Amino acid sequence: MKRYALIGYPVAGSLSPLMFRLAYGGRWSYDLVEEPSFDSAWKIFLERYDGVNVTAPYKETACGRADVLSGECRRIGATNLLVKRSDGICAYNSDYLGVRRLLGEVFGDAPRGKALIVGFGGAGKAALAAAEDAGFDPVVCNRSTDKANGIRPLSEVRNLARTSEIVIYTIPFLIGEITGIRCPVLLEANYRTPALLSEPGIGRYVHGREWMLRQAVEGYSLFTGEKPDAVSMASALEGR
Repeated sequence: MKRYALIGYPVAGSLSPLMFRLAYGGRWSYDLVEEPSFDSAWKIFLERYDGVNVTAPYKETACGRADVLSGECRRIGATNLLVKRSDGICAYNSDYLGVRRLLGEVFGDAPRGKALIVGFGGAGKAALAAAEDAGFDPVVCNRSTDKANGIRPLSEVRNLARTSEIVIYTIPFLIGEITGIRCPVLLEANYRTPALLSEPGIGRYVHGREWMLRQAVEGYSLFTGEKPDAVSMASALEGR
């Protein structure tokens, strides 16, 4: 029987095992591997599992260990999904795949404008690449700025949001610079404790559950080659 897992530190409390079980009716196992050492987690993956999801703090290190990188992994420099194939260990980034799919669903054939990404950690980098590939003109605001690469200060968030078609908020907590934001669409990555769910200036709020569901559907398909039960997976998220 094929075996899958999530590696990272910490991983306790993750919904991934429940979602995977519902995705495939329990036909394959899915474990949590909580290891403070990446080398230990990597060894366990090689010895026991056909594929693993990867969470913090191992996404960049795991990308460097893979034999084959998807296009999005080469651009982002991080992976959250590794699969053993005949040509070696292949790395993908389902955060990117999930938000790219979600942007297509939300905007359809509508003309693309500016996309504002707030935060530039792993989720922010995935969102930037996805927004670019979906046809948006993206701009990033982050606490650490980089003028040469267009990373702008958080103090510009409110002004930039007013001229953006979508704001993708990837910081896992509320920051003062985001309060009072006004924008047509806002996608928030944090699905457990969303900070902007009731912000009145947002035309359409897209919950982080929608992003997580789509990245899981895309990722589990890469694991197994089979389409998962997205309805059952969504029910697990709705209860959280």
